[in-house]
Amino acid sequence: MKIAPSRVPEVGAKQEVFEPHQPLSLGLARVMAPTRLKALRTTLGTKSRIEFLDIGCGTRSAQKTKMWLPNATYTGVDITEGVLASEDRAFIDRFVLVSPKDTTYVDLPMAHYDVVMLSHVLEHMRDPVAAVRSLASKVKPGGFMYLAFPSKKSLSLPSGKGTLRFCDDASHVSIIDFAIMSQVLLDEGFEIVRAGHSKDMPRLLLGLMLYPFSHLRRLVTGVLDARGLWFVYGFEDMVFARKRDKAVVRA
Repeated sequence: MKIAPSRVPEVGAKQEVFEPHQPLSLGLARVMAPTRLKALRTTLGTKSRIEFLDIGCGTRSAQKTKMWLPNATYTGVDITEGVLASEDRAFIDRFVLVSPKDTTYVDLPMAHYDVVMLSHVLEHMRDPVAAVRSLASKVKPGGFMYLAFPSKKSLSLPSGKGTLRFCDDASHVSIIDFAIMSQVLLDEGFEIVRAGHSKDMPRLLLGLMLYPFSHLRRLVTGVLDARGLWFVYGFEDMVFARKRDKAVVRA
């Protein structure tokens, strides 16, 4: 399947390539739905077609999405095609290339998508609120937005390989507050389904099993491997919201 970008950043524009938080392999996703997709499977799993928009579509996201939401028509958005693994390209129905400074997403249709996903991209944006406001208009009535990002708690977590402390990743430029993002979506006509710390009990239990081995390895090598420890330490916050079928008239 040919992937054609619908818009190209201006020639000479600097493009940052972010260090992925998640491993490039499919890993646990083969047997366990990614946390960000679990609620969507429950709410949209019976739809015959799901228009799925993924902002920041690297780290095998297309494959994982279609593995667990096989009826998804997948549109991926990113600042460079370099984030895509060769295996991903067959799973992407449309790829949109944007400038790192773009918060308008003018090439995306209005009120079109059943899901708009922003998983660990907001912290890389200089104006995440503007981006969320713009993308909220791309969701059709009854559709969903899912935001995931490092918690404020992550500012003081131990440093770990693969990112456990917020500043482990030098491309993190914005601290995201789930309460503020919830208010933004309320203002844009959404109802909040759930917001706060991400919860995934199987991954938490797996992390607790890995915890002593991770710290033993840290004593030996001096490096803490963050894989599997996100839910143990509370690294991730999230907002899951549904767009109301009719706009609420404000007095």
